[in-house]
Amino acid sequence: RSPGFYPIAIYHDANGDRDFNRTLFAPKEGYGFSNDAPTTFGLPSFEKVRVKVGPGPTTVRIRMRYP
Repeated sequence: RSPGFYPIAIYHDANGDRDFNRTLFAPKEGYGFSNDAPTTFGLPSFEKVRVKVGPGPTTVRIRMRYP
């Protein structure tokens, strides 16, 4: 990868159906974003989730949120 800013989003496919299950208003499975960006009203902006990546290895810790 080239150095720069990247957003990271993850989810836990708890039931193995290869889909991020959710209700009309909330997720049904675990998820997380870089910088522990809040998700009060929809997805967080790029500015809130972006992570600076240099030319070497980069470690990013992401807290999983479960409904």
